Amino acid sequence: LSSIFLHIRHLLKYAGYAHTLVYKVNFIVFTCAYVAIRIGFEAYHSARLVVEVWGRRTGEVFYPFAVFFAILGVTLTTLNVIWLRQIIYSAYYTIYPKTKSKAS
Repeated sequence: LSSIFLHIRHLLKYAGYAHTLVYKVNFIVFTCAYVAIRIGFEAYHSARLVVEVWGRRTGEVFYPFAVFFAILGVTLTTLNVIWLRQIIYSAYYTIYPKTKSKAS
């Protein structure tokens, strides 16, 4: 769901509508969807899997797979937080570009 709004944001930016209200509203909706789905939902399921692995409630046969997916879930959640930070910085500097200071 958040990818749709991310692609719309890029299309608006490339079409020259980066300083419009539509771009800002799209960015707010994207941020909410990204936090709720990619970070919240994934962090919740990763934490549950880590607890299951820690308590050895996954069964002996599936234990190696559960450990792998627990590590993968924590890694992806961390990467999603880093990506969100980069996307927010990119959108902020698109909406409010840096002004060049005049040299004296």
